[in-house]
Amino acid sequence: MADLPNELLVAARSRIGSPFRNHYEQPTLCGGSLSRPECMRRGMNASGYDCSGFVIACMCDVLGMSTSRWPPGFRHLVQIAQKVVVKDNADIGDIELMYERPRGQRGMLHMGIVAADDVVIHASSAARKVTEGQVNAMPYREYIAPDALAGITGHARRQ
Repeated sequence: MADLPNELLVAARSRIGSPFRNHYEQPTLCGGSLSRPECMRRGMNASGYDCSGFVIACMCDVLGMSTSRWPPGFRHLVQIAQKVVVKDNADIGDIELMYERPRGQRGMLHMGIVAADDVVIHASSAARKVTEGQVNAMPYREYIAPDALAGITGHARRQ
């Protein structure tokens, strides 16, 4: 999967300018550790992306699969971070996990795709669209190699 990071960047950049959309209508719908059917229907397509839905949609694009085939147990950042090996240093094309406080403490969570040093492509609730730039409000960072994230799907990569 040597080209996976570059392909992921292409998929991410193709979505820049797409609208932001929360995947839940009410904040109490899910807490990030539980995926409900509604979580799998919203925030993962061109009508609007939330941060994890954006990353999932990009991964699905590269893997040649529909977002409807993405495992529901890996819909939210919290679920992904618990099941996939994270690393401390970023490579271009990695998935960046951002935390307001150290992981495990309550606080805001966010994710995107590393485009360059200190630059991430992400679905921004502040900008209300997918953007490329710095995210300074989240000082704690971890990273996932795209092949590690692809491994949780059980779906063969398209050739």
